[in-house]
Amino acid sequence: MLRWWFICPLVRRDGGVMVATDWMQTPSQLAGARIVAERTCQIFTRLAASGFAFDQPAALYLDGRPALVDFGPRHTAAISLSFAMA
Repeated sequence: MLRWWFICPLVRRDGGVMVATDWMQTPSQLAGARIVAERTCQIFTRLAASGFAFDQPAALYLDGRPALVDFGPRHTAAISLSFAMA
């Protein structure tokens, strides 16, 4: 699964790097994304059925929430890692 990150074409955008949109929209990548979305849905459904507290995530830690990751001075703003699928 990690191999995907090493074979995808990257492009520079606004001082950063992202996966090329044309490549993400190929039939094989869309099929893979659909499979990942379906499996993720199955996992969340099973977690909800077993009583996972989605509305109180802090209550799920045995020793309290872990410390936030310090990404350094360049990344002081909140970071959102989200992927949109067409």
